[in-house]
Amino acid sequence: VTVLDISSTQMLGAYGFLARVFREFEKHKLSVDVLASSEVSVSLTLDKKQDGTVINHLITDLQDCADITRKNNMSILTLITDVNKS
Repeated sequence: VTVLDISSTQMLGAYGFLARVFREFEKHKLSVDVLASSEVSVSLTLDKKQDGTVINHLITDLQDCADITRKNNMSILTLITDVNKS
């Protein structure tokens, strides 16, 4: 899969930032598989079947509001645990 790390201090305490980001995904018809977020960043995976050129256009469109790092041929491991039992 392709991993995109999207980070911006504009996210901190702001409303509407993620809506703007995901409008771009909709515009480019890109579907997100897995998403992890924090106060100032979002990491997500895109299926490897999605067009790399379209992903590049998405990155270009988002560069005015965030720093984007693209990593190809990667995976995200999601771990969910009950901290009271660990």
